[in-house]
Amino acid sequence: MVWINFNVLKWSAEEFGRNLDEIVLSTYSLGLAGFSEAFARSQHHFKSGAAGIEEQDVGSYLGWIEEEFRQRRAALSAMALSLLAREIYSFHEELLRAVKSRCVLQTQLARRSGLLRQIAEYRGYIAIEIEKGPNFETAREITLARNLALHPNGRSQREYREQTTQRLMDEANEMNFTPDLLIQFIEELKVYSTWLAATVSDNLPPSK
Repeated sequence: MVWINFNVLKWSAEEFGRNLDEIVLSTYSLGLAGFSEAFARSQHHFKSGAAGIEEQDVGSYLGWIEEEFRQRRAALSAMALSLLAREIYSFHEELLRAVKSRCVLQTQLARRSGLLRQIAEYRGYIAIEIEKGPNFETAREITLARNLALHPNGRSQREYREQTTQRLMDEANEMNFTPDLLIQFIEELKVYSTWLAATVSDNLPPSK
């Protein structure tokens, strides 16, 4: 079978968007629905059996239930961040494979890892500054937030606070998603991936 005018880079961007919807958003939504149902059930069962308990004790226990729900949602957010960061990294690598197959490195690269290495390689192989693309800030925030969630040290905290708008910080100054923010991030990443695929496609030399 011959595919006429099939653009594999465009397809990669479309597949990236589908993965964000079908893997990340779906997993997060199912988890949040389960946590929310369990939270509501715990509240209901406790209130139903709380007759005769001191009002202060009732309030204290309900407060503990609410804090447990917030902590579980934070853990779910960390998982979603890891999935998002993995999808971003894989998408960048997929396009870089096409770039490296046709382009020669034009400048010496410093030893870097992760997103910083990818930024340098796009610039060094094909002269594309991906950090200037639409919504690249979203990709960077997710990557740095994932690093902070998994490695909550001083360096990760500093990088996240200094290099992002901190949209993922909740009222307790901890990493957290809301469903609406996750959907917004996904839509922003789709715009970014479409731009990057088109930009790489436009700048690739013809295959030999």
